[in-house]
Amino acid sequence: MPKSVIQKKSDQARVEILSKLKSQSDIKTSGLISQKADKSATVFPLPKDLLLTFKEELEKVKGHVHLCSGKEELQKTLQEIALQNSWDHIVCIDPYILELVNNSIAIIQNTDSLNTMEVSITSCEYLISQSGSVMISSALPSGRQINIYPPIHCIIAQKSQLVPFLSQAIEGIKEKY
Repeated sequence: MPKSVIQKKSDQARVEILSKLKSQSDIKTSGLISQKADKSATVFPLPKDLLLTFKEELEKVKGHVHLCSGKEELQKTLQEIALQNSWDHIVCIDPYILELVNNSIAIIQNTDSLNTMEVSITSCEYLISQSGSVMISSALPSGRQINIYPPIHCIIAQKSQLVPFLSQAIEGIKEKY
């Protein structure tokens, strides 16, 4: 797939995500979280299946979820996706992910090539089921640049990182940091 097509799809997805965020009526622009955020469960029903809800919500903004049962399946899935999409410039600097991937795909392990990055692979802090969003911290090994610079961002996460609402993710971040 030509880089211009990938960039256009990525830009389109970003616009949809930002539009969805702007439409949330209880978000204050003056702070990180609204005063109503701790009452999410009373406003929104608790998702019956966190993973299924996360997957459905992420797919609404053109994201994809690939479920893997282990390291070998993850490696095989990444190989297939990289081959199908002709990814040449995949960047990852997270030691944990590099160990998981274990040379199954060609990865650039530095951020010197920002202009040619097509894909980044990072970890995350939380997967937020209700909105299909991902919470990433600049304290993670990937820092800030490779989370947002390339047009395609792959996240390796575990089911244990799923939380129903943003408020639980924020509380988890407060406890961790």
